[in-house]
Amino acid sequence: MELQVLCGNSREEIQFEKGQCLADILEDNGIELTMSCGGAGICGMCGVRIIEGNLPVTDADKRRFGEKELAEGFRLACRAYPDSDLTIRVEEDPEADILLAEDGETGTADAAGAQSGLSIEALKEMLRRDRGIFGVAIDIGTTTIAFSLVNIKNSTIMYQKGLPNSQRRYGSDVISRVRASMDGQADALRRAIQEDLLHGLDAILLGDRAGGAERIRPDHIVIACNTAMRHLLLGESCEGLAAYPFDAGENGLVLTDGFRLLDDFGYIDIPVTILPGLTPFVGGDIVSGMLASGFCTDQKKKLLLDLGTNGEMALYDGKKLYVTSTAAGPAFEGGSLSCGSEAVGVLADLLNRGLMDETGLLAAPFFEKGYPVIDKLSGKNVLLTQADVRQLQLAIAAMRAGTALLLKAAGLTADDLSTVILAGGMGFHLDARKAMRVGLLPPIDPMKILAGGNTSLKGAIRYLRTCEEEIELPPCEEIVLANEPDFNELYVNYMTFPDAPEEEEENTDF
Repeated sequence: MELQVLCGNSREEIQFEKGQCLADILEDNGIELTMSCGGAGICGMCGVRIIEGNLPVTDADKRRFGEKELAEGFRLACRAYPDSDLTIRVEEDPEADILLAEDGETGTADAAGAQSGLSIEALKEMLRRDRGIFGVAIDIGTTTIAFSLVNIKNSTIMYQKGLPNSQRRYGSDVISRVRASMDGQADALRRAIQEDLLHGLDAILLGDRAGGAERIRPDHIVIACNTAMRHLLLGESCEGLAAYPFDAGENGLVLTDGFRLLDDFGYIDIPVTILPGLTPFVGGDIVSGMLASGFCTDQKKKLLLDLGTNGEMALYDGKKLYVTSTAAGPAFEGGSLSCGSEAVGVLADLLNRGLMDETGLLAAPFFEKGYPVIDKLSGKNVLLTQADVRQLQLAIAAMRAGTALLLKAAGLTADDLSTVILAGGMGFHLDARKAMRVGLLPPIDPMKILAGGNTSLKGAIRYLRTCEEEIELPPCEEIVLANEPDFNELYVNYMTFPDAPEEEEENTDF
């Protein structure tokens, strides 16, 4: 039987056997789908649209799509088992371009992999002597990988690209992938990220820059990523990340080359720097974000929040760093919505309209059917369900409890902060007042809250320009939330949405 897949302007023909899951057919042929629930039919993020042919409507489809969408052919690929020829449309990943740097934004070295190419000292000398003209900055996120092609000499971002992280097939969060690695999938996880990197590099160095452009050879590649992504990329054991007491192992700055890292001769002898991490679950992406924002360059008290699947936080009191992380899960990717900031905004509006109470209970009939929302990224009509609300509550409570304990450790209150930097695509689009309305952010002056965008990518770009051999940071203390006696109480308390401020006006902007 034949499956024809439409995506953007492309069409691909795939042969398949009766009884195969549609999601498996697509992924076996290199077409990645977002499945935060691991293919359990819960997250609703693997939707496809039937153009020709037939797929029966499943119970999971009914939970995720309205009658109009079902009639238009929308189905969940993870629950579909085609038994005849089929033509479908797969939407281009709406998350992929969220985490790019905006235009105009301005450890111990170690080797990794096989012994080939230039020596590490030779690579260091290359970078000391001449940083070259072109560099590539890469942010490997748990969900999305972002690439920037940079002219190092004049600090111009020439081209950018976002791709889904194909490791998502092994789970939506770092814990799931660490477990998969421990269960014998380490090589497959490493190869998946290597192929993603090669795909992205090929795209920004030539492929997407069509029109007869010559392929650019980068003089330096800088990668920022969390600790788990780093271990999986380097082929290092994740055993220290799998159980308490967690151990990140060697987590310093890595200098290697493209051949050692990617097992590909096309990038041989190109220096590659992987930025250092701080703790098992506060990695190089947060360090990179500090570089981008000048986090520790003055005496001002600041808070950096990375609102992603692995919610990482850093607090600077003017002299010392306090860091922690919490497993927020896929909720901040929006559940049935493409962007978590939109989901947070909908929660705030539901509270203000009295369509949801402070416990998160949706009013009838939305409790049974879900609340209809137009997803602004995809343009689809989707349902925010009671299950989505509960997952968001869990993520919000975890982030707020972590923030409260960081402030407590530093002897500060939210009012003491000069700046709160929101990192990531969600933070870039988040409405600060709505985030405070649902309790995600502490009640402070909204003017102190800055949308940092992809600070991890921006930090990698900055490192391309400065190319320091070591990154200097102030003393750092990790707050392990599982060891904090107040965490559970705070977590439960923050599950309840706060009362509306007295001056809060009804907001009907959906």
